[in-house]
Amino acid sequence: MSLRSAVFPDAENPPGDAALVACIGAPFNMIEAAVAAVPQGRTRIARAWKFSKTSGWYVTYDKGKQRLFYLFPQRGDFLLKIVFNDRGVEAINKADLPGDVHTQLAGAKKYAEGTVLEFTAKRIDERVLTGLISIKLASIA
Repeated sequence: MSLRSAVFPDAENPPGDAALVACIGAPFNMIEAAVAAVPQGRTRIARAWKFSKTSGWYVTYDKGKQRLFYLFPQRGDFLLKIVFNDRGVEAINKADLPGDVHTQLAGAKKYAEGTVLEFTAKRIDERVLTGLISIKLASIA
């Protein structure tokens, strides 16, 4: 993703949540439903805007100081990136998730902070995202 292709490229003009919903459209509801479906305890999952010189404005979902996933808005779509530590990867391998999640995990990029899985609206649904968020929360607890 480059700043040129970013939906919100202006560092001086942060978008609001209404712009996020308008940009992504119906797929945004699936993300919010998945977040709402996981037990949150005392510390609620929060959404925050961040700016990158390479990808423009994007959103993070965090629980306290723990990053759960990144959401890069696209017109009528999104790119969602979620990073798993070794405990999370092990849990995904044991989880009842669709085969394409396991296939993606097998070929996923590994960084110092963990293994990255990426999804667009067409490649993930509420049940799968809820499962992945639950695994992420359990792996960082």
